Amino acid sequence: MLTFFKQLAEKYTTPVNLTPADGIKYWQERLLLLILFSVVIIGFFVLIPNVWFSLQSGFWGIAILDIFVYILGIVTLLFRSLPYRIRAIFCIFIFLSLGIVLSLVLGPFSPGVIWLFMAPVITVLLMDMRSSFIVLGLNLLTLIGIGVIIYLEILDIKLWPFAIPTSQPIYEWTALVLNFLLLNLITILSTSFVFKGLHGTLVQEQALADSFKQNVKELAQSNELLQSEVSERMEAQKALHESEENYRMLVTQMNEGVIILDQDFKITFVNPAIVHIFGFTEEELLHKPALPFLNTENREKIEQDSQSGVVHRPGSQEVLLTKKNGEQIHMLASTGPLTSDSSSEGLIVILTDVSKLKSIESSLQEHKENLEEKVEQRTHELEEAKIQAESANQAKSEFLANISHELRTPMHHILNYSKFGITKTGNVPLEKLVHYFSQIRKTGERLMFLLNDLLDLSKLEAGKTDYQMKVTDLSLLIKEAATDFNVALSEKQITMRIEDPAFETTSLCDPLKIGQVVRNLMSNAIKYSPEKEIISVRFGQNSLQKSMPNIPGLEIMVIDKGVGIPETELDLIFDKFSQSSKTKDGSGGTGLGLSISKQIISDHRGEIWAESKVEKGTIIHFTLPLADNYTF
Repeated sequence: MLTFFKQLAEKYTTPVNLTPADGIKYWQERLLLLILFSVVIIGFFVLIPNVWFSLQSGFWGIAILDIFVYILGIVTLLFRSLPYRIRAIFCIFIFLSLGIVLSLVLGPFSPGVIWLFMAPVITVLLMDMRSSFIVLGLNLLTLIGIGVIIYLEILDIKLWPFAIPTSQPIYEWTALVLNFLLLNLITILSTSFVFKGLHGTLVQEQALADSFKQNVKELAQSNELLQSEVSERMEAQKALHESEENYRMLVTQMNEGVIILDQDFKITFVNPAIVHIFGFTEEELLHKPALPFLNTENREKIEQDSQSGVVHRPGSQEVLLTKKNGEQIHMLASTGPLTSDSSSEGLIVILTDVSKLKSIESSLQEHKENLEEKVEQRTHELEEAKIQAESANQAKSEFLANISHELRTPMHHILNYSKFGITKTGNVPLEKLVHYFSQIRKTGERLMFLLNDLLDLSKLEAGKTDYQMKVTDLSLLIKEAATDFNVALSEKQITMRIEDPAFETTSLCDPLKIGQVVRNLMSNAIKYSPEKEIISVRFGQNSLQKSMPNIPGLEIMVIDKGVGIPETELDLIFDKFSQSSKTKDGSGGTGLGLSISKQIISDHRGEIWAESKVEKGTIIHFTLPLADNYTF
C-alpha cells in the first residue's frame, strides 16, 4: 500500500516537460503539484465532515462550495496542459476559499484563519511578491468582514450561527487581525527573501555547472583539434610525398609539353612530350636558351615583357615555335613563376599544340562570313512560309464562307419547295407539285456532289482511298467522260474536240479515279469558257520530272478559252480551299476539285500543273506513267 502511494505521489508531483536544469521553474512546478496532490488526498478526509456539518447546520451553499473547491483541486492537478499561472491561481483560490469557508462554518477563531494565513505565503512561492500582497489584501478584507459580523453580534444583530467564546470579542478580534497581518507580512517578506536567495543560488550553481560543462566541452574540442592537427600533419606529409610522386608521373606521361626555365630563360627541365614534339633529344635542350626556338615577333615580345616583369606573372599566350626539322608549330604557352621565399627562381611553361584549334578557328571564321547570307536566305524562306500560311488561312476562311453558302442555299431550296408542296397539296395542279419535287431532287443532287467532294478529300488526305488499279486506255476513258457533258456543252454552244493520238495511250491506273479527274477538268473548262468557244483535249509523250524522274509518261492536256489564271496563282489553285481570283464569280465552286485531282494524280505517281494567260485561256496538264514503266 505504501509503495503504491509513493508511486502515485511520484507520478503526480513530477513535472512532465521540465527538468532540474530549468532552475526555479522546475521547483515551482513541483511545489504546485505537491500542494495540489496533498489537497486532493488529505482534503478528501476533511471534505466529508465539513460537508456533513454544513448540511446539518442548513448551510447548503457552503457544502456546495466545499465540493466545488475539492473538484477544482482535482482538475488543476490532472490537467497539466493548462498554463502554469492559471493553475497557480486556482491553487491560491483553494486556500482562500477554504479559509473563508472554515471561518464561516467553525467560527472566527477556527483553523480557517490558518488557511488564510497560508494563502499569501503560497502565493509568494508560486508566483511573485506583488501577487502575494494582492492576496494579503484579500485576507484583510475577509478579516474586516468577520470583524463586522462580530460587531453586529454585540448589537444583537444575529448573523452568526455560533456563540462568541469571549466577553470582549471585538477587541480580541482586532488584536488578532493586527497580529495576523503583521506575522503574515513578516512571513511573506522572509519567505520572499529566502526564495530569492535560493533562486540566486540555483542560478549561480546552474551557471557554474554550465561553465564547467562548457570548459569540459572546450577541453575535449581542443583535444580533438590537437589530435586532428597531428593526424592532418601526418596526412599532409603523406599526401605531399604522394603528390610529388603523382607530379613526376603526371609530368612524364602528360601529352602537353612542360619546360622549366631559370631566370636567364635557360632550359633546366623538359618532359618526354617536349622531346617528342620538337624532335630534339633531352641533352640537346637542357641548359640551352629557350628564346631561339621562338619566331622573331614572339621573341621580341617576351624580351620586352621580361624587362617590365610581366613575363614572371601567371598568364598564357600563343607562340610560334620551330621544330628540329625547321617546321613551325602553333602552341599555347601557359606560364607561371617558380618562387621560393617570395623570390622568383624561374618559370614553368606548359605548351599545348593548338594547330587543330587554329584550323577550326579558320573554319569558324569562314562559316561566320557565310552566316549572314544563310540568315538572309532563311529569313526569306520564313517570310515565304508566312505568306503561304496566311494565304492558306485566307483560303480556308474563303472555303468556310463558300461551303456555308453551298450548304445553306440548297437546304433553303429543299425546305422552301417541300413547304410549298405540303401547304399547296390539293390546291395546285399535279404538274406544279412535280416541279417542286424536281427542284428538291436537283438541289439534293447538288448538295450530294458537294458532300461527296468533301468525303473524297477527307479519305484522300487520310490515305484511306482504295485504288482498283488496272491497265486502262486513257483515250477511250476521256471520250467516255466527255459524253457526260453533252447537255452542258449544248446549253453554252461549246464544242469539245478530243484528239486521236497516233501512239499508245494505256496506263496502269484506277479508271474511276482518273475519270473523276478528267470530269473535274472538263467541268471547270466548260464552266469558265464563254459561249460558242472550243475546248480541246490533247495527248502527248513526256517524261516524268519529279515523281519518277526520266520515266516515260503519257501527258493529257485540257485546253479552254476562258478567263485564264494569273501567273502568281498557278500553283495556289491546286491547294485545298483555293480558287483563282479570276474564277470567283459566285458560280458555286468550293476550291476542292483541283485539290482532289492533284491528290489522285500524286497517288498514281503522276504530275499535274497549269499554264495560263489572262483572258486567253488555261491549259491543265497531267502526266501518268505508261503501263509498261510503272508498277503500283
